Amino acid sequence: MQTITSRWKEATSIPLIKRRLSAQQKAALRWAMLDDNKAVLDLYNSDTSLIEEIAENYSVRACSLCGDVYTFEKLRESNVNFECMYGRANDIPWRDKTFDMVFLTESGDMYLEPESVANELHRIIKDGGELIISLPIFPFVCDEIPIISKSNRDLGFSKNKELMDLLKNAGFDDVSIRFAGVKYAVLIARKS
Repeated sequence: MQTITSRWKEATSIPLIKRRLSAQQKAALRWAMLDDNKAVLDLYNSDTSLIEEIAENYSVRACSLCGDVYTFEKLRESNVNFECMYGRANDIPWRDKTFDMVFLTESGDMYLEPESVANELHRIIKDGGELIISLPIFPFVCDEIPIISKSNRDLGFSKNKELMDLLKNAGFDDVSIRFAGVKYAVLIARKS
């Protein structure tokens, strides 16, 4: 028998409005060449709308790494249609060569050990896989560049070059930046 409380919980647990993707998530998804039967990781995203969008529209193994306990606990309690783990970017709790594609649209605390993070990303991506990073391209966006987490306020492509060099040194072969909209560009690093 249903009580008023159980009916209220059931009615309010269903999201009435689907979350929209942020500008950096749209930029990353625009350049992603997703296919079914792939493994995809959304790294350090406090807003899970990107991985939810991917899980709903593709037959993929969708995973998310949460960098904060609050988001992780919230996701564990809800009925999400993707794997979620708590961890740090310099010690990702998945096996070597697990993912075909890794999305990175937020910085988290990666700036503490950028070389370690770049090497860890290289470790978990399969041969032929891609790392897709959204980069702010104008100072008015007021965002940080993922992994190195330096502000883009002084608008210099030297910071993007620093990130590209970091990924090349970690073992990624083809690293390039592509225009993805008014506010964001996308860095794509391939592993062969």
